[in-house]
This record gives sequence, C-alpha cells and structure tokens, in this order.
Amino acid sequence: MSWIICRISNAIPDGSRLRTLFDGHRRHCLRCQADAVRLRGVSRDLGGLEGEVLPAPGGLHTEVMATLPPQDASNPRRPLLGRIIARWVTGVGVAVATLAAILGRRSRRRG
Repeated sequence: MSWIICRISNAIPDGSRLRTLFDGHRRHCLRCQADAVRLRGVSRDLGGLEGEVLPAPGGLHTEVMATLPPQDASNPRRPLLGRIIARWVTGVGVAVATLAAILGRRSRRRG
C-alpha cells in the first residue's frame, strides 16, 4: 500500500498545493528519498547534455520507412490527411442533418 502513496507523491509536480500534503510521507519514506536522489541525478545528467547535438546514424531513415506499412511509406501524411477530411465530412453531415430536421419540423407546423 505504501508504494501507491510513493508513486502518487512522486508524480505530483513541485510547487503544487497537493505536494505539500505528501511532504511528511517523503520526509520519512526511504523509497521516496531514494527516488528524489535518482531524479536529481538524472536531471543533472540531462542538464549536462543541453546543447549537444548528435547526428542520426546512417540508414536510420530508410530503416524506419521500411518498417511502416506501404501506404505510410509512400506518403506519411496521407493517414493524417484522411482523418482530417473524415472529421470535416462528419461535421458537414451533422450540420446538414440538423438543418434538415429543423426545416422538416417547421414544415410540419405549417401543414
């Protein structure tokens, strides 16, 4: 059960009001203290890499494109474009159906 509290206390960002509720737990929990030390170490290591640029290995682009399904490898934007078009068509369809329902209701009132 305490590991759940540890997970929650470590997931809450610093400066949050909710974080202060778990301060007492973190002061007495060795697991939380060890996680905090590890996090500081990783943050320090990542801070040291700031500004460092590494070139991608040769052939990586070809290898990634070869693992994609055929339609994605030929045009990577196609699935995204299809989703956008489908969303717009659905929106237009809903608008037309709503307009038809409104016009049908008005025509029944007159008749």
